Amino acid sequence: MTLMKFLRQKQLNELSVEFFNNMAHEFRTPLTNMQLAINLFKKRQSEVSEGKYLEILQTENKRLLEQVERMLHIAKLEKGEYQLELENIELQSLVQEVVANMKMQASEKTDHPF
Repeated sequence: MTLMKFLRQKQLNELSVEFFNNMAHEFRTPLTNMQLAINLFKKRQSEVSEGKYLEILQTENKRLLEQVERMLHIAKLEKGEYQLELENIELQSLVQEVVANMKMQASEKTDHPF
């Protein structure tokens, strides 16, 4: 009886991992296409490419793509198909990016820019 429950839990876990893996792949394609469209738009509309809204779209699209990639990496890790690689990151630029994103969110809620 305990063995049956264990096997059922394992099967449910595998289905869950497979679901998230498939979902990540399904998100990746439209996000990649959006990024390509944004890049093409910026190249063809130089006066618009300097606008903050297009930059916001590009930044947020990039963040979503990164999240999808993380989900895919987690799925590979759980399947034993992926090895972690250490890399150096520039902490200062990461913190600056987080602060800029938080300022944008705060200014939206308070209706005045920082």
